[in-house]
Formats: sequence, structure tokens, C-alpha cells
Amino acid sequence: MKKYEAMFIVSPEVSEQKAEEAVKELSQPITQDGGKVEAPKFFGKRKLAYRIKKKDEGLYYILEFEAEPKTVTKLDGIYNLKDFLIRYLITAKDK
Repeated sequence: MKKYEAMFIVSPEVSEQKAEEAVKELSQPITQDGGKVEAPKFFGKRKLAYRIKKKDEGLYYILEFEAEPKTVTKLDGIYNLKDFLIRYLITAKDK
């Protein structure tokens, strides 16, 4: 298994409590495929560099996890369908 890091920008219209629940929901496919997930880190509500989906701010979260590469491909499809996500990025971590 490889180590990955996912960064999410959640819509500011979602409360922080519901955003945390949503980010935990985003980690379920990882654990279902046998991966390991660390607790998500909240970086606060921040102003975006430019407008995305008519939003000027977003709630920033980082999720570190271990998974198989095929799981990351699956995650990409799942995350694209979530309307509460403004943006996301999944990157492989260095060893």
C-alpha cells in the first residue's frame, strides 16, 4: 500500500460539524477497500485565491491515508459526485 494525502475544500454553506461528518464519509471507501485512514485535520475557513463555483471561501481539510492505487482511482470518481466539495486533490506522499 502507498501513502496518500487528500486535500478537500468544502462549501462554506455547510456547518463545520456537518463538514467533519462529510469528510469522514469521504474516508469510508478507503477503509472498505482495506486501507488505513488517519483523522482528518481541519485548517479552518479560508478565503479562496479566486472564485470557484460562485464561492469566495471554503473549509479546508487534509486527510492522510494508505491505500492501493486502484482505490485512489475509485475515490476520484466518488469525490467528483459530491456537491459539497468545491475542490479536492489527492497526491502520493514521498516515502
